[in-house]
Amino acid sequence: MFLEHNWEKALKFLYKEGDQAAFIYTKDPETVFKKIKSKYECIEAAGGIAYNPKGNILTIKRLGKWDFPKGKKEKGETWKECAVREVEEECGVKDIVLGKLLVTTYHTYSRKGKKCFKKTKWYKMYVEDYENTSPQIEEDITEVAWFHPSICCQEDFDTYTSIREMLHDAKVLK
Repeated sequence: MFLEHNWEKALKFLYKEGDQAAFIYTKDPETVFKKIKSKYECIEAAGGIAYNPKGNILTIKRLGKWDFPKGKKEKGETWKECAVREVEEECGVKDIVLGKLLVTTYHTYSRKGKKCFKKTKWYKMYVEDYENTSPQIEEDITEVAWFHPSICCQEDFDTYTSIREMLHDAKVLK
């Protein structure tokens, strides 16, 4: 837990501790949020929690961890267009039916020496033809698989804490 005036200390904690969370208590969250964002390259992205007719959800294995398809929003693209395009590209699926916006997440990461702050809008999606998938190797995706949502929410499912939290917030387990 960090107080408002220690937001820089919270950021250092996050980088030192890796996949952890920091809570910052403040009376002015918008100002603190802007200060934090100013320290990063800001990225807008969208993705999907895609369901097949069996009720399983589409996952990708990227950089050794299970994740969900998402990617950077292109100039002139809507959030919804981005979400559908990224799921199609990263997983090789077609004919996605877009559902409602589930949740918006924010997280930080470092890649190739850059500190990034990513805002991601996650949409519910439906995929009828779920047997024809292929990982987008050039995006470091090595595997595409369908799992029951309860498996993805388990503590021993090899994913990021932020992804598990997102699944909880998106209420994938009804």
